[in-house]
Amino acid sequence: MSFFRKRPEQSLDDPDFGRITQSKVGSWEGEAFQIWGRTSIQVMIDADAEGPSKEQRSFVHLLRSDHAGIRARIEQAVSTHAKETVPQSGNLMISSIYLPQSPLRQTWKVWFDMEGEQHYWYGAEIQGWDRVVPFTED
Repeated sequence: MSFFRKRPEQSLDDPDFGRITQSKVGSWEGEAFQIWGRTSIQVMIDADAEGPSKEQRSFVHLLRSDHAGIRARIEQAVSTHAKETVPQSGNLMISSIYLPQSPLRQTWKVWFDMEGEQHYWYGAEIQGWDRVVPFTED
């Protein structure tokens, strides 16, 4: 008997998140999430063994409908922040999203690739639909 035996990965073909795999207990990941006209977005989801919750699914539906103009507000905040980091900024393209168990009550995150930028990643931490805090990762 081995204490270090790797448990088999559980995968789902999810209608809202694309193909996702439970990477560890409480964490699901995928590379086929679709949002805001983009495909092949990395998605990271805090969820139990059953996969994403109804609350997370409802949140994603609102996010896809651009609830409260959230896309423009996030992209504007990140773009403004990026201009403080690099002199010339290119187009932002969403590349990853992180969803906690309760995205309306906890902080969720998005990351963007910037056209022509090879050094930094840009993103935002968002609380509910109101607070957008942009960041840069080196």
